[in-house]
Amino acid sequence: MTEQQGAVEEGATPGENTPGETGEIDWDWNSTLYSRTDERGVIQQLNPEFLRVSQWEEQDLIGSPHRVIRHPDMPRGLFYLVWQKLMEGKPVVAFVKNQAKQGGYYWAMALAMPCDDGFLSVRFRPQGELFATVQTLYAELLEYEKRDGKNPERSCRYLLERLGELGYETFEAFMSTVLFEELRLRDARLESDLLAYRGIFDGMLEEVDRASELARRMSLGFQKIRGEPINMRILAGRLDGSGAAISSISQNYESMATEMWDELGQIGSFENNTLFKMRKSFHEARMSLLITDMIQEASQQLGGVGADVEGDGPQGDFELLQLKKLTERSRREAAVKIGKIVDCCNDLPGTFRRLRRRINGLDVVKLFCRVESGRVKSMDAGLDGIIDRLDRFHSDIDGQLSELTNSSQTLSHLGHSLLKNSPATRRAPM
Repeated sequence: MTEQQGAVEEGATPGENTPGETGEIDWDWNSTLYSRTDERGVIQQLNPEFLRVSQWEEQDLIGSPHRVIRHPDMPRGLFYLVWQKLMEGKPVVAFVKNQAKQGGYYWAMALAMPCDDGFLSVRFRPQGELFATVQTLYAELLEYEKRDGKNPERSCRYLLERLGELGYETFEAFMSTVLFEELRLRDARLESDLLAYRGIFDGMLEEVDRASELARRMSLGFQKIRGEPINMRILAGRLDGSGAAISSISQNYESMATEMWDELGQIGSFENNTLFKMRKSFHEARMSLLITDMIQEASQQLGGVGADVEGDGPQGDFELLQLKKLTERSRREAAVKIGKIVDCCNDLPGTFRRLRRRINGLDVVKLFCRVESGRVKSMDAGLDGIIDRLDRFHSDIDGQLSELTNSSQTLSHLGHSLLKNSPATRRAPM
């Protein structure tokens, strides 16, 4: 167990409380709190806004473990997950409730990430429905920890399971979504202009979800008719020699339908399919770009760090250098993920053209089946019912494939717009 994870199990260590405010602290919506620790989580630097909101003095916090401000209402499982991500060298975003020195508390939307010789955190005031949902989830997690003996690892697994039940397939998807929503609400409250790439993300996620749903419905359609070739062969067996052609048609149809099923699975049905990869890269790219926004804002508000005013002097220069490095790293990571999104977008039209050719082939086989149905109609009318079901299936698949093709074109357009408008593809001054 690492020293940091050991600190998780120790729980919160509130400061020496003095008579004063014990409720929630009302802090500015446009404020950004900044802190940096060493590799053990010991505070090395803070900005004045952090001190003002937390009601601590600088000499009380510098050299103290960061957990000194942790509120006892925070579940251990969350911090276990936070440290797990940080130890992997990854940034992490979470809602946190902090303890102020005089007994009050304040909530923050916190970004934490590795930097030179330690970690840094940037925080702003949260709001919105997801914030309310997470507060309820934390209370549930605390109750779970009481029943489970406060084991942080099991609590972490329970947290991830609950997030999955809420519709977040990965913790990265949750972080990307919650940070995007919080920054969007913050921009609206502060009457800031949304950057162009944020609007593109809105449309892209909606289109990926739409394409995934279409692929799911197509897969369900295939599952419903997978037994029809077998029904054809059973019918052919009852027709003796007259059913040989029907048996051959059923085998051809089954073979071609299986090939189409496999191709469709690579798009949106099988594990790690194209749309899953696109959504994963989408969340990772969006997260990196939003982190860039937060870091740049922190650098603008970093005046007065330590004894230096407006970031001047050795200490201020060091903090700004850390932020600049992380900005460049986040941009590079976003550029790689955006490239993967565009690659997926470029692959989809060709895949859908292949699917169209396969459905056209199935239409031809179905036509042969209809011709054969007319020939054996006097002997057995069961083939008509099979053909009617295949007709409905083909009609549904044809419409869904047309929608998927349109969706792929929209995604391709959005992907290239993201590539053009993203800060990851154009350098901006700190």
